[in-house]
This record gives sequence, C-alpha cells and structure tokens, in this order.
Amino acid sequence: MAEDQLKDVVIGRALADESLSEDVQYVILAALESADELAAVLHEGTAKQQATKERLTAPAPAEVEATGTFIRSITVQGFRGIGEQIRLSLPGQPGLVVVAGRNGSGKSSLAEALEMALTGVNKRWETKNKNDVWSRAWRNLHAGVAPEVRVVVTEEGTGSVTIGIDWSSDAAAPVSDQTRWVDRTGHKRAPFEALGWQRALELYRPLLSYDELGSILEGQPKDFYDQLFRLLGLEQLTEAIGRLDDEVRQLKVPESTFRAAKSEAKSVLQGVDDPKAQTLAKEVNRNVPHPEEIRPTVVAGAGESVPAAWRVAAALTVPSADDVDAATGELERALAAVADQTDAQQTLAADQLRLLEAAMGFHRDHGDGSCPVCDTGQLDAEWLQQAKNQVSAARTASSALAAVRTRLDEARSVARRLIEGIAVVPQHSELTTAPAAAAAHKSATALLDVDDRQLLRDLPQALTDVRDSYAALAAEAVQLSEARRDDWTLAVEVLARWLTAADEFLVTAGARQRATAAQKWLNDNAEQIRNERLKPMSDRSGEIWSVLRQESNVQLGDIKLSGAKNLRRVTLSAAVDGSDTEAFSVMSQGELHALALAVFLPRATAAASPFRFVVLDDPIQAMDPSKIDGFLQVLIDLAEHRQVIVLTHDDRLPAAIRRQNVPARMYEVSRQSGSRISITEATRPATRLLDDAKALLRDGNVSNEVKSRVIPTLCREAVEAAARDVFATKALAIGKSLDWVEQTWTEAKTTRSRVTLALHLDATADISSWVKGYREGSLRVAAKGVHEGAQHVQNAVDDTKRTIEDLRKLLL
Repeated sequence: MAEDQLKDVVIGRALADESLSEDVQYVILAALESADELAAVLHEGTAKQQATKERLTAPAPAEVEATGTFIRSITVQGFRGIGEQIRLSLPGQPGLVVVAGRNGSGKSSLAEALEMALTGVNKRWETKNKNDVWSRAWRNLHAGVAPEVRVVVTEEGTGSVTIGIDWSSDAAAPVSDQTRWVDRTGHKRAPFEALGWQRALELYRPLLSYDELGSILEGQPKDFYDQLFRLLGLEQLTEAIGRLDDEVRQLKVPESTFRAAKSEAKSVLQGVDDPKAQTLAKEVNRNVPHPEEIRPTVVAGAGESVPAAWRVAAALTVPSADDVDAATGELERALAAVADQTDAQQTLAADQLRLLEAAMGFHRDHGDGSCPVCDTGQLDAEWLQQAKNQVSAARTASSALAAVRTRLDEARSVARRLIEGIAVVPQHSELTTAPAAAAAHKSATALLDVDDRQLLRDLPQALTDVRDSYAALAAEAVQLSEARRDDWTLAVEVLARWLTAADEFLVTAGARQRATAAQKWLNDNAEQIRNERLKPMSDRSGEIWSVLRQESNVQLGDIKLSGAKNLRRVTLSAAVDGSDTEAFSVMSQGELHALALAVFLPRATAAASPFRFVVLDDPIQAMDPSKIDGFLQVLIDLAEHRQVIVLTHDDRLPAAIRRQNVPARMYEVSRQSGSRISITEATRPATRLLDDAKALLRDGNVSNEVKSRVIPTLCREAVEAAARDVFATKALAIGKSLDWVEQTWTEAKTTRSRVTLALHLDATADISSWVKGYREGSLRVAAKGVHEGAQHVQNAVDDTKRTIEDLRKLLL
C-alpha cells in the first residue's frame, strides 16, 4: 500500500470534513509531506505560502507499477551446512516450487543464504538471540574455499540481476564482514543498496522461516504492530502527527511565554500605587492582547509614570535669601533717598519751575506784555532773563528728586518681581504640603497691592514662608517621584517583556490555531484511518484462514491496531462456536502457526511489493494433518501470480501435491559426507505428464483406441509445458513483463507456435531447421494426433521425451 495512497485517503477524509477550514486542510496535507513543507505553509510569507500550496496540490505523477522480481537460481558454497558449491535452479516465473529434504540436508542453508543475500542478516539467528553462536559457526567446516552466495533474479523491465556476497578466507572473520553487491546486465557491479530494495524488504519481506512464523504472533505485541504499521504505510501518518506535535509544541512556546509574562505583569502592576497601573493591569490581563495600549508606556519609560504635578512641585524655585536681602535693602535705601529730596521747598521749587516754564512759553508765543495773571508786571527782556536764571536753579533741584524717585520705582519693581516670579503651587491629592505652600504663595502675592513701606516690612517674612513651604513641597514631591519611579522601573521592564511576548503571541496565533486544529483532527481520525487501511489485509487474512482452518472451530474476525507507545498491539478477534473472543487465547500451537501464515502472506504478497516470490522455510511442521490440504490450496492460489517456494522436511506436503496432482516443481535435497549437497528435481509438469502417458501406455486394462486418443493429448501438454517453462524463463530474463509473457503465450494457439516462442521468443519465427526427425514427429502427434489419434503411441512418447529434453537444454 503506497504512501501516496495513504495521503489520498487522509486528504479525501479531510476535504469531506466541513468543520475544517481550507487552511487547516493545507496544513494536514503539508504535514504528510515533510517538515519543510509544513513550516512553509505555517510560517512563510503570503507569496511563499501560496507557492507551497500550489506545489502541494499539483497532480501527483502517475504511480509506476511495482517491478516484478522472480528467483532464477541460488548458488552457495562454504556457508552454513553447504560445503562445495551447489546450485538450485528455479523456474523464474509464477508457480509452486517445493524443496524437500530431511533435517540437516542443507535445504534451510539455501534459505538462509538467500536471506543473507537479500538482507545481510539472518532473522532466525537474531530471533533466537544466538548472535555469538552464529558468528562462530556460520562457515562450513568442510569447505576449502571462501564462502560466497550468488542469487540470480529476473526483474520485469530489466532482465537478469545477480546478487552476490563475498567473504574473506579468514576463518575468524564474522559473518558481518561481508561484501554484498549487485550486477545488472550492461551495468558495472555496484553495492547491493543500488537495487533500492531496502524499504521494500522491510515492508514486504518475502522470506519466512519456521522460527519467524512463531514470532509473528508470539513475539512482542508492539513488534507485530510495528510490522503492520510499516506495511500499511502508516508511518507517513505517524510522521505527520509527529511533525504537527513538534510544530504545536514550538508554537505553544510563545503562548506559554505570553501567559507567564501576563501573570508576572499583572502581579507587578497590582503592587504599583498608581491608578494608571490598575488600568494597565486590566489591559495585560486580556486573553487576546492589545499591545498598542501598552506600547506608549514602555516607550516612555518609568519617568512618564510620575504625575506632572509631582514633577512641577519637585522643580519649584523661590528667590534666595540673598536676593531678598538685596531687593529689600535697595527698596529701603530708595525710600530714604526720596524722603531726603522731598520737602516743601523742593516741592514749591518744582511748582515754580513749571509755572515759569509756562510763562516763558507764553512770552515766546506772544512777545513782551503785561503779565496775563496779575496784569501789573511786565513780561519783557529783563523779566525773561531773570526767569531763565530761576528755571535753571529749579531744574537742578527737580533733577535730584526725579533721580531718587526713579531709583525707588526700580527698587519696587525688583521687589515685586521676586513675588511675581514664584510659580503657582501644583495641586495633587498626594501632595500633603501643597496647601501650606499655596497659602504662603497667596500671602506673598498679596504684597503686590500694598505701599512701599508695607512691602519693605512684610516681603522678607512672606518670601521666607514661601521658601520654607516650597522646600517642604519639593522634598515631598521628590520622595513620591522616586518611590513611583522605583515601582515603575520594574513595572516597565515587566511590561516590556509582556509586550515582546504579546507581539510574538499574536504573530504566531494563526499558525498555532491551524496547527492545533490539524493535530487534533489527525489524532481523532488516526485510528479509523489505520484500521480502514488494515481492513483489506484483514479480509485477505480471513480468506486465507478460512481455507487453512479446515476442521478448526475458530473463526477469524477483524484485525485491528490498538493502543499507543509501549502499549501498542495488534488485536485479532475471533469467534469459537459463535462466541466472541480474542484469537490468541483459544488457538492451539498449530492453529497459531496457520494463523500467522494467514497474517504473513497478505503482507508478503501485497500488490505494491516488487517481489513476485515468497519463500517459506518449514511452515507446516506444527500443522495438524487436516491443515495440510488447506495450506496446499492457499499455495496453489498464490502460485497463479507468484513464485511460491516452500522448503520442508515434512513429506506431507509433497504427498498432498502428488495425491492432488498439483502442477508443482519439486526438488529433493540430500547430504553426503563432507557437507556435499546434491539437488535433484523430483518432478516437473512436463515430466509428470510424460510419466502419465507412459503409465497409460503400459496399462493393459486400457484399450489401444483409448490410448491412441489420450496419449497424444498428454504428449502435447508435456511439450507445451516444457516450452512454456523455457519461453517464460527466457522472456523474464531479458526484462519482459509477466503480462507480456501471459498475453504472448495465450495468443500462440498451436503447439508449434509455442515451441517457436521457446526457441526465439517470437511465434512467427522460422523453426523449420530445428523441426526435424523426432522433433517433427512429436509436433505432428501434438497437432494431428489429438484429433485423429496416434497409430504408434510408443514412438509418440519417445519422440516427445527427446523433444522435451532438447527444449530444456535451451536454458543451460
């Protein structure tokens, strides 16, 4: 079952789920692909996300059908129970092959050599925990050459491939000290890995020994679970869930960080005695943060937390005592100077000055004449001169008075500016000294409306009161500000962390929600998907068991995957006489082995497997006699499309094959001294048909007329069986597909055309030079004798026998 098929199943189910958004569906699809694709869908910018989505939804390339591989031969020397080189040649095509031999004959060594060539290890010895024994005893004691294994297979579309293992001649070298290689026709020898079978051998392992048969169901439950899990391609589902788990875990870090930052910020802000802190505490406590409500506070820093009134109060200034002393001293001196210059005479002189200046102006405008005031005096030149002299003297006295008065005005202004320069006291509920400072300020400003003497008298005390009260206010404001800054310094630091966490939380929120939704959906649907994937194999196992069970009263139910982690297991339900139970608890050893085969075979023969062969080593030794016929029927069914190779020391299977006249190839393995192994073919379909013809020929109870009619048919079938073996083997060896072999063989309707296929792989080729003598006689019997009968049936059998031998030589 291909992984791409699993993806289709998962996505099809996701698309049908209306509760999933399209974005979450894309996340599921990406998780099935790779960690990079998942990251791209969740985190990259819009343009890259869109490109990734388009790539994920692009039509998948058409699946290439698995290449069919058949075994042509296994050649072994110096390995396990095999000394001198021995070769087992097999028909590289579908069919049943039985390799029989007593225990110790070397047949299992052939299976182990094949396993070693394909996997590099021996499952049987690993299962038995006999690694030390295996590492010491794997070399044959009688071989005089270095151990080696050669396995020739045919791949549809490729042709013959040789897989080899070479070991050094060092007797102490472990079995793992090997060189495993592959040699494809027309290519250089390459490491075995070049075949690309590693994944397929893990998923569709086509080899099963007796020990492994028992371990399938009797081993660790989680191991069987894992085997089925890999076979079904469910690793892709697990990997997708794992990728989503990793992403959600990472995406939850910003969420956890944000929640921790929120808790810390809330706690710190509650300890700040400031209404603004309580407002911010409500903001940071939101489940969905609003960073812009917090950012100005963090940008401004702790200083912005101090109220303006406190900052103003802390910065209040008042005139210094020296400034006050200087101002009041000058005012006092100015007042004294004005007093000195201001008396009655000086005042009169000033009035006279103004009067004389007016009279001089009248004289300037109207000339000499009588005084306009008294009308007795004369305003003439003499008077004008006397007036000028008087004005000059008056001006001197008036200038001194003006100067002291100007000095007084300036001294008053300086004193008043000291008052006017005092800032108004800021009001704040927590500034307890503000009222006293405000009262002092009010008393001081009241002096702006008093005369100079009161100003001089009251100003020093008023400004002293302002200075003292303002100093107390500033000290209080500084103390409050420092305490508030200390509280807010920590608060701002905490808010800065909250702000960073909130920004990251919001940036990742969408990805986190999508990934969490995808994770939940996959987890919720995983078990159903697993068991839906398992059902076809479960059904096939049930079909096989129904054939194998024979007289057993145990009926196999569904196979299901359950549990997780170390508790994962495969559940095989069963019914005994209609009562439901679990298969393991009610089956005998033989039934468990038969059930294990029913579970193993669907895996080994899955359609996606590139292996068209399955090798079973001693699968029936624990089976009841009643199970043998059922097992043989299973093998016959499999052999229609697979090369089924069974190695057995038990004669019950060969006997059943002979009894039921099953078309199988059987080989016998025997062992002589010195680990010399011999392999003989016990029967082939063509040989068996020819033997039947000979037996009929000798049977005195059968009339000659019947013999003349039946023996030609047996001869024809024997020739065609031999020809088909040759044709299929040669065609598959050069890379022809099994479908091509079947179709070409079916289209060749006559025995002659089928023999032509064996010779040239082309039914239209000319074989007249080959068809001479006894060969011509055998083909004539096959063509006409079937319909007309044969007069000389003994000759027909002899000619057929020699023709079959000639055909078989084509494969040597």
